[in-house]
Amino acid sequence: MDLTNIAQTTLMLITAFALKGLGAIVVWLVARRVIAYIARLVVRSLKYPFDQTGGVTSVYFDTNRAIRESFGEAGFPAPEQNVFVRSVG
Repeated sequence: MDLTNIAQTTLMLITAFALKGLGAIVVWLVARRVIAYIARLVVRSLKYPFDQTGGVTSVYFDTNRAIRESFGEAGFPAPEQNVFVRSVG
């Protein structure tokens, strides 16, 4: 083999190796970004329903308080549950 043919083969192998390495680095960077983005979305979606100020629980308790106060002003008794215990014997 002559020196020109060896140089061309070596250059071709080095170029192929460099392009594969560069492609692997690009795929790694993109995958890292995508994984970080998905992780942020998961955290945000799990956190959203429970991280609201004035959310569902405050509406529930405020509504119950308003009902209790308005019924109390109208003279309705407080709801109670009567339990009768009978012993059989």
